[in-house]
Amino acid sequence: MPTTAEDAANIAMISPSHFRYLFKNITGKTYVEYVNGIRVQKAMERLRESNGNVLDICYAVGFESIANFNRVFKRIVGTSPTEFRKQGL
Repeated sequence: MPTTAEDAANIAMISPSHFRYLFKNITGKTYVEYVNGIRVQKAMERLRESNGNVLDICYAVGFESIANFNRVFKRIVGTSPTEFRKQGL
């Protein structure tokens, strides 16, 4: 999966601004919101199924910063990754 809207636009051979417009109209989300949602879903799976370090999971699902990962995870899930794991959700 392309990591930026610009990469996806290049693959689709359209301008980045038009890609963003179409993507938002079709999905109801921005490209970043969509990609972050997928990354958080994968992180939730890994948190449930493994005892892996949260930092390692953060990087494995495509985040480049633990602070950003924690912020995005909490915004989407409603709890921190560590609390999510403790609760066994």
